[in-house]
Amino acid sequence: MMKRSLLLLCSFLLFTGCASTASQAETERYTYQSVDTSFVNPLIGYMQNAEETQPYTEMALVYIDLTWRELEPERGIYDWDTIAAKNQLDRWRSEGKHGVLRFVCDVPGEEAHRDIPDWLYDETGDGMDYDIDYGKGYCPNYANAVFRQEHHRTLQEIGRYFSENYGDFVAYVELGSLGHWGEWHVKYSAGLPFLPKTEIRKEYVEAYAKAFPKARLLSRRSYVEMPEGTGIYNDVTGDEEETERLLRELAEGGASHSMNEEYVLKPLHEIWKTAPVGGEFTSGLPMEEMLSQNMEKTWELIEATHPSFLGPKIPDVRAEDGGLSETARKNARRIQNRLGYRYRVSELQISNEDNEERLWTGVYKRLTGQEEAWRRYKQVAITLQNDGLAPMYFDWPVVLYLVKEDDFTGTKRYPIEGLKLTEISENQSATSAVQIPAEELEAENVALYIGIEDPETGEPAVQLAMDAPEVKRMYRLK
Repeated sequence: MMKRSLLLLCSFLLFTGCASTASQAETERYTYQSVDTSFVNPLIGYMQNAEETQPYTEMALVYIDLTWRELEPERGIYDWDTIAAKNQLDRWRSEGKHGVLRFVCDVPGEEAHRDIPDWLYDETGDGMDYDIDYGKGYCPNYANAVFRQEHHRTLQEIGRYFSENYGDFVAYVELGSLGHWGEWHVKYSAGLPFLPKTEIRKEYVEAYAKAFPKARLLSRRSYVEMPEGTGIYNDVTGDEEETERLLRELAEGGASHSMNEEYVLKPLHEIWKTAPVGGEFTSGLPMEEMLSQNMEKTWELIEATHPSFLGPKIPDVRAEDGGLSETARKNARRIQNRLGYRYRVSELQISNEDNEERLWTGVYKRLTGQEEAWRRYKQVAITLQNDGLAPMYFDWPVVLYLVKEDDFTGTKRYPIEGLKLTEISENQSATSAVQIPAEELEAENVALYIGIEDPETGEPAVQLAMDAPEVKRMYRLK
């Protein structure tokens, strides 16, 4: 019996060796053309205030601006019901959108007011009421020990609420809390106090990191206390002078007058390759001007900063009442179409398995009776290209699907572990392969699809910029 098995083994090895040599050159190659179609994808693009009941553009993100005064009118009592209804949180979550959150303590306005709760003002009260060219408001003393303690406690409650009630809905958090509009600057030239020094600001940053462990954090500038991976939001997109100043800071570092410190900004060359860039269009220039006669410069600034999202100050692209010319609306859509990532499959290669260890192990098991049927595998290699301005900053899984007879309810999944979306930046590509049993891949009426899944739903959610049949965000490869 043993002699017969060895004879069969030798014969089989000779046969498979010849067959393997002959088939190594048999590689199927498929290429796919890119498309310039406009579409809205998760985690990128234009965004409007979450309070908008009728958004005037398609969007995948909503902006949530939360003041301390509205959140916690009494210490330890949070008005979440009002905030959830006002910002339509259930609606946006059910529609598959994500949130960009900013917590603020000072929003200049037309009337005298305070954006911190009265109980907190009573316990601190060492800030300054102001009436300046920004507007009227109250600038707290952010270095006050009581203020800091209460702030960090409240921030933890915000993180808890969103995590427990809305999962991963909040994808980005713009570090606010300090300064006018939470932008980490004050009008010190009008007599307002400087912001705290680095050591105290670091407390605020650490509180954010603790409260939102899954969200991507963004800062108004590249402050030295920001942890690795913190992005930037540019709230004056389209303003040449201010945006070029930001680019210089990212290249060289520097000082910040609002902190009255020499070295508070660290250089972060090509930050967009590893951390998100957001922001909104500047309020200092007419939208028509930025998107028509000055469009070339606007686009140049956007390309230089590589934003993934812009808002809530964005162009109204509605033809009927948006107030913009057709040229401006067209350019607004052009910008929207390039924000963030834009992935596509450029090539598919299918070849015989090159894993010799698995091949010979399978042969041995089959001939020694340890395995009923020897399985032959195909190596399926995918090249993924990014034509956008930035990568995705979340490693959503890239998955191959085998679909039989157009039955999408019983698909077989093959995740491509080697494709990391966070590592595929602008105009870059990456290739990785998975092993699929040949009898499954070559079965009659079986098609091969690809998709990028939202981990929260487990469903394909990203539109790919490629010329291929699409069903429920799955794209047919062969």
